[in-house]
Amino acid sequence: MRLFKKMVAFGLMGIGIGSILSLAFSLIHEDYSPGVPEFLESFLNTNKAMVVQTIIFIVLGVLQGFASEIFKNAGEQNFKMIFLKHYLVIMLPLLLAGYYLKWFVGLKTLMLMLVFSSFLYAVIALVSYLSVRNDIKKINSKLSNYK
Repeated sequence: MRLFKKMVAFGLMGIGIGSILSLAFSLIHEDYSPGVPEFLESFLNTNKAMVVQTIIFIVLGVLQGFASEIFKNAGEQNFKMIFLKHYLVIMLPLLLAGYYLKWFVGLKTLMLMLVFSSFLYAVIALVSYLSVRNDIKKINSKLSNYK
């Protein structure tokens, strides 16, 4: 039951984030569209397109939500390998969804999205790494005081 609750929560976060991003892009283009026009036009009606887009947002939310399990089950693995696995679990579904939802006009927009997302991921990974490293130093310092 806990697994199902997590899946629902992650799915709802996926819908929320996807909807906010769709609204943000609509504001940038100064014309509201619930999705990329090219994607919406590939369906007979907008409702069907929105159902498919929402399902994709749910799947993205669940996949990316459970990506944190990679850190919990890391064991003795190399820290860099853990972040690489996590990066791939985050980025590959995002790129596939973006391709299907027609987020990329061409190779240039795909590369821009990849560079921007990778930069953002690297900043978050660096902050996480430094935080964990600081916690380890504190724990080691306390342990050395007990000797």
